[in-house]
Amino acid sequence: MDPYFNPKKSRYSRAFYTYFSTVNAYVQPRAIVEIHTRKRDDAPFSESDLKNYLGRALQCFRHKLTVFRWKENGNEEMHARYVLTPKVGISIDRGLDESDSSATTDVNLLKEKQRADRWRQYDRLKQEEGVGSSLPGFTLADEIPLRS
Repeated sequence: MDPYFNPKKSRYSRAFYTYFSTVNAYVQPRAIVEIHTRKRDDAPFSESDLKNYLGRALQCFRHKLTVFRWKENGNEEMHARYVLTPKVGISIDRGLDESDSSATTDVNLLKEKQRADRWRQYDRLKQEEGVGSSLPGFTLADEIPLRS
């Protein structure tokens, strides 16, 4: 989950190539991988942008991949960046992209309640109610399947 994800920026496409390669190496084939981001008017991207800019990373990716874009409802702001699995979660202060500077960042292991709360926040919306539904804070704007 990175609200600032922008596949048109090479610092994201390079980082996601590394992430996808790691997932390929260590996760059983056909896992479900999702990218959650905020739908931003100042940084729009389409399905073809995703395929174009993440193309090299997608070529050998063996898993189901979907991008979910969310709109903020004003109750809660999307800012934190997370990597979540059903069993563990981490927060990454500066984001999931490569840094343009030599600045460092902190990576924190989430307590189980934090992980479960965030997992539910993004999972329950799409699975129980579908596109256009909402929980306090976010509305699912769209869903872009890239690999099925």
